[in-house]
Amino acid sequence: MGAIGGYPVDAMNAAKLVLTALLSFALCQPAVHAGGFPSLSGQAYLEQAAAAIEEALDRGDPGLVEEFAALSESGAYATEPLVGKALKRRVVRLATARLASTADTASAVKRRLAAALTRLEKPPQAPAPAGSHAPIRLPADEAAHMRLAEWWYINGHLRDDEGREYGYELTFFHVRPGIFFVHTAITDIAGGKFHRRREYLSPLACRTPTDRLDVVYGKTHALTRGESGRGYAIRATTDGGALALSLRPLKAPMMVNGDGIIDMPEGTFSWYYSMTRLATAGELELDGKKFRVAGLSWMDHQWGNFVTLRIGWDWFSVQLDDGSDFNIFSFRKGNSAPIAQYVNRLDGAAVLTTSHQVGLERLAWWKSPETGKDYVTRWRLAVPGHAPIDIESRLDGQELPRAPFDPAPGYWEGKCRPSSGGVGGVAYCEQFAYPR
Repeated sequence: MGAIGGYPVDAMNAAKLVLTALLSFALCQPAVHAGGFPSLSGQAYLEQAAAAIEEALDRGDPGLVEEFAALSESGAYATEPLVGKALKRRVVRLATARLASTADTASAVKRRLAAALTRLEKPPQAPAPAGSHAPIRLPADEAAHMRLAEWWYINGHLRDDEGREYGYELTFFHVRPGIFFVHTAITDIAGGKFHRRREYLSPLACRTPTDRLDVVYGKTHALTRGESGRGYAIRATTDGGALALSLRPLKAPMMVNGDGIIDMPEGTFSWYYSMTRLATAGELELDGKKFRVAGLSWMDHQWGNFVTLRIGWDWFSVQLDDGSDFNIFSFRKGNSAPIAQYVNRLDGAAVLTTSHQVGLERLAWWKSPETGKDYVTRWRLAVPGHAPIDIESRLDGQELPRAPFDPAPGYWEGKCRPSSGGVGGVAYCEQFAYPR
């Protein structure tokens, strides 16, 4: 017996998963778009989703076929029709073959597959018109959704008992049906080290239920409700590091763009909210040594019917010492002007203001010795109605390059220091390489 994501699999399925992962990795090599930005290809999504469904069927589980039927029926592929039709052909072929090979005509698996195939014969629903989308409702919407793409993202700023500083980021990605990957990083400021891990996991090793917040990827990564249902608990590992933290909200959620709905470059939209100020405490482990830590964290949750983002972006979370929190991001294509910009500010009293314009001046650069890509390490942000925000990286080398079997492109995600009108604080930045 072997193991994937900490779950046992037989040798034949293990070999199939390795071959599938190798094929998917080859197909996931970045396609070059305007400005040289990498992107997931539709073919990569198709191959990985089909492989996950076949793996589940090999184990007698029709759940991913039912999941795809629900997505297809709801019109989830409206902006990705070619991908949706190609995957539908694969799923119908796989499910039909499984039906024919199942000897027990009364089996529950056979009944479920037959019902899913019947649903796939129906025409998809028309997409909901603009402005008719259901609003975000918490805590119910902390759980997973029956949408093509979803992620839960957390970053934070920690100190140990001796005052040493650390940053961390953790992202759980779920692309339906059946694609799971997790990215984790710890920045050790005093040690000048960046510990990272990007990992693709078998669906057998993951769970993202739709009725409660219980995100579990393998045996080492999880985001759940805290003790007694209050706050949140996270655990994660990187190469050389690990985290086990409790997070307690200090402020009401930020509904990004005012209503929690933003336009996406694919021509669709997504739901998006942030928990901008989370008191944090717990344990951090680096190179075999454990430290008690405390500090401040930030959490994003975003979901919608889009398969890939075919452009780059710059994203900032800024938590100032005066209690103001900013979520600022700018979609861009190469070196051209931004496609869309979003500025969201919660003041100390949790009053939200929004804007769609930010001046982003790039003041210093770092070239990755590992990938040769150029990233920005110092910025000046001109925010409407507020003093300019200067942001500087605390460590230049905070790149997360693409790893084997990882569906996502490489990027830079790092702990930063902000300053605005003499007020300090903490910040994180996420950016794609910027061609110079």
